[in-house]
Amino acid sequence: MYREVSPKNRTIALVLALLLGELGVQRMYVGRYTSGVIILITYLVTFILAAVWAPLILISIGIALFDVFYIVTGRFKDKDGKVVLNWQTKSSSA
Repeated sequence: MYREVSPKNRTIALVLALLLGELGVQRMYVGRYTSGVIILITYLVTFILAAVWAPLILISIGIALFDVFYIVTGRFKDKDGKVVLNWQTKSSSA
């Protein structure tokens, strides 16, 4: 089975997911802006409502952990449906 590989860096996507995953930044990094903004809005709403019922914040944490799992297992895709597999950026030889 052949999979097209994204030019995006998997390490950067993973770090973004671990540090800012609740805000959807990792999805915006790979060009999936719509789902990234939806996650950001979900986080803001659950953060505000968490003052009333704290377990709501688990929704945003769950989304972030879902993306971390997909990045680590090599299933995370960019906006073009290409799998983000490269751990390192390819350095240009001069």
